Parts: sequence; C-alpha cells; structure tokens
Amino acid sequence: INKIKLSQITQSGIKVILWSDTTLYVGYNRLYFTIADAQSGKAIKNISASMQVTMNMGGTMMYAPAEAPVWDDNSGLYGGATVFTMEGNEGMGRWDIEISFENPNDNTNADFVFHQDVTTAAFTTIVTGQGNDNNEYMVTLVQPVQPKIGMNDLELLVDKVPDMDMDMDYSPVNHLTIQFTPQMPDIEGMTSSNNLNP
Repeated sequence: INKIKLSQITQSGIKVILWSDTTLYVGYNRLYFTIADAQSGKAIKNISASMQVTMNMGGTMMYAPAEAPVWDDNSGLYGGATVFTMEGNEGMGRWDIEISFENPNDNTNADFVFHQDVTTAAFTTIVTGQGNDNNEYMVTLVQPVQPKIGMNDLELLVDKVPDMDMDMDYSPVNHLTIQFTPQMPDIEGMTSSNNLNP
C-alpha cells in the first residue's frame, strides 16, 4: 500500500489499520482504512462504516467534518476524509478518529478509536465567516494541496458550522454560487486569467 501507516488496533477478532497520504495537518485530510479478520488476515470488504472525529479539550468537545469511509475495489481500502480545524498533540489534546461498523464475526457493533497528532499546515486552507443568512460557514481548500505555476484544479468544501450547544454535525452545503479572484498580496493588482468558478 502506497500510504503512510498511522496506527493499528486489534480487538474483538478484527484488525483495523489507519493510513493517510501524508502526516495529518490542519485542513482537509484523506483517510484510509484496512479492515481484516485478525486471525486469518483476510480483508473484510464492502461493510457500511461511519466515522466521527473529535477532540476532548478538558471537558469541551471539538468536532470536525467527516466523510464516512467507503470500500474501493481498485485500492483495496476504505476511503474517507476529515477536516482538522486545529492542531492537536499530547500536550494540548489529540484528535480521536472513531470508525464504527458491525463486526461480521458476531454481529455486534465495533468501535475503533485512533488517537492522532495533527500539525499546523504549511499554508492556510480553512476560512470561516458569516453568510448573508447569518449562518457561519467554513470553506476548506481540498485541492490544490501544492499549487503550481499554470492551471490548477480548484476544489472547495463548504460546511455550515454547527451551534455546538445544539448540534454536533457540520452540514455540507451544496446550493451555493461561488466566485473567486486569485491575488498576489505582495504585488498590488496581480491576478490571473482564464479561471473557472467552482
């Protein structure tokens, strides 16, 4: 597997391994899982899994948007994603990535919790602001992860930020019209042409 192995947990006869493309950082991260029978090593495919990403900050829970892992035949992995909204480590609080599914061995619910460090990104990829409807939105840059000179595919994730007193889940927003203008702050008026709005 051409991924970074972050951690593995074996319990109730099941082994789950967490993988990623890079070390985890603040922003959009793709996550991958292998799920196998612990004794035989045989892969467990096509099960329905959910994922929750949280951080316990001394009694206050932080939540992150998460895309549930889905089995992919080509890679042989369950692929999902999350947006880490802040860094985390052993000193300040680590992020918990919890994947849940029905254990095919005994049909009981299985929960695997991975405690992970998250570092600061090389550049800002998350912006939060209030919309005209008074809701708070979080816009996350999905790609390009490493912008290059020339044309780059631009992909954004927009979530409605939850009211933590009432709701824990970020809600993806898919009805927006988005316009953007690339600018180079160090050179006044510097922009680019031939751009397509997301």
